Amino acid sequence: MPARFHTPGHQGAFSGGIFSGASYDITELPFSDNLLCPSGVIAQSEKQAAEFYGASGTLFFTNGVTSAIFTAVASAAALANGNGFTGKFNAGKHTEKSGAESRKKRLKILVGANAHKSIFNAAAVCGMCPVFFETRRDNYGYALPPAVADIERAIKNLDRAGDESLAAVVVTSPDYFGRCADLKGIYALLKPRGILLIADGAHGAHFAFGSMLPSHAAGYADFAADGCHKTMPVYTGGAMLHCYGEKTLRAAEFYRAVFHSTSPNYTVLASIDYAAARMAEDGEAAYGALYGRAVKLKTLAASFGYAPREENERGAEAEKDFLYYCENRRGAERDFSRFMVDFSPRTAAEFRTELERRNVYAEMYTKSLAVFILSPYNLSAIDRLEDALKEIKDGEKKKLFPANSERVNADKREEFPAGSERVNAGKRNIFPTGSEFAGADKKEEFSKNPECAEEREKNVFSVNITHSNATENNIFTDNGTVAEQRVKDLDRCGFFDFSETEFVGLETCGGRISASEIGAYPPGIPSVARGCLITPGILEYLLENKSGLFGLVGGKVAVFKTMKKSDGQGGTEP
Repeated sequence: MPARFHTPGHQGAFSGGIFSGASYDITELPFSDNLLCPSGVIAQSEKQAAEFYGASGTLFFTNGVTSAIFTAVASAAALANGNGFTGKFNAGKHTEKSGAESRKKRLKILVGANAHKSIFNAAAVCGMCPVFFETRRDNYGYALPPAVADIERAIKNLDRAGDESLAAVVVTSPDYFGRCADLKGIYALLKPRGILLIADGAHGAHFAFGSMLPSHAAGYADFAADGCHKTMPVYTGGAMLHCYGEKTLRAAEFYRAVFHSTSPNYTVLASIDYAAARMAEDGEAAYGALYGRAVKLKTLAASFGYAPREENERGAEAEKDFLYYCENRRGAERDFSRFMVDFSPRTAAEFRTELERRNVYAEMYTKSLAVFILSPYNLSAIDRLEDALKEIKDGEKKKLFPANSERVNADKREEFPAGSERVNAGKRNIFPTGSEFAGADKKEEFSKNPECAEEREKNVFSVNITHSNATENNIFTDNGTVAEQRVKDLDRCGFFDFSETEFVGLETCGGRISASEIGAYPPGIPSVARGCLITPGILEYLLENKSGLFGLVGGKVAVFKTMKKSDGQGGTEP
């Protein structure tokens, strides 16, 4: 063993237990290269990864895909400025005095309803304004991956408003449910316009290694970020950023050195290198074997009535075969290694308890769905999941709820007793009759105010506000557009000014305008963005997920101090 007198402080002297791999935990040494300016083994490993993925260049990260997203967003902003844009990068806050004309000149970044919180944080750091595009939603209310037409419509809306400051579009593909966007078509739309495409593929790093998986984003994006540790045999924090083109690669190299820690974890780096090389060798066979197991598992789940309700990307609702997306072809619409169970009418807490009592742990739970990530390197775990589902189903057949129980009809999918305030919840009409939002399930607009209607007619902000707590967990049910209508004097560029905000308890923040992104992890998608109204439905979701929230400060919510009466949308002074 070498005599170590360098960081980290354990110096490899500890062994066993959590320090069993301490000898591999090193720092920048003559043989180990420097991640922020690689010229040796790290440079060679990144070059090999770029070849695997078909990228101009690939950069490694050890503090998560978040740092890769920050790098991509900052690079896009810098490249937009370098291409002659007259706005100032990270120019600071703009207030009401700046006016709408000033906001038009700020760099914009187009994001979808399922964008990760890191996108908004990166935009704030870079002084960029997030603008939201709309997509159709599935039967649970979640945003579907965007179609080319969705992006094109949003760009035209900006054009009609005289705004020529759009620097980049961020598309999450795949999403948390394994659904993929048409990145090839979106890239073809953006390329002639000089708009950069950033693909947040945090859950799609494995796509490059199996022909039955969707195409990897590296072939159809200027920047493609991968969270390697999510779907590859990589230690937590391992990520990659694939770049297309020399300018994007140089910009990314610069901003990686800005945002990345100067103390990268070398065990994480080694695991990225190992996983990419191994999967390039055996990934095709491994995912071929997994495909057969996935089909068997999903067929079993469907026979138990656990198959989720599907909706195709054209927006036509229909009950679809659960195996619809398991297509044995390159370019599939969905990642077959993502497995979902619809356990309604049981609650997430009940189903989760049943699974974890059997030592089975899912990636994520929503109100109605459990999401599992299937790995070709952990097939034995699928057997245990099948056994658990069988046991739970057998328990349901034995009538888990006693006669005359409040939930005696649960097996008939009647989730709430007759006469309950939420008796129609099964019909996705969360709000009781007479409620301000009673028509949410009918896709009624949030406001019928003439000014709002006029704005919709102009279609400047592509407003189609469907206030649906009929959605699963309120992920941007307002698409961020409520803030545009309600609080016209707010600018979402940069971070908030503490002099303009106050902190209130979570239970009392309803009806206020949020000064930060707030949501639950997983999936790490904000339920409300900075400058958006905290609606009753969003508040209900936040309260239900108190233990997993992000965006709070000392357990409290940052909100703007005033809500102007002059906004014309029913706002009142708090």
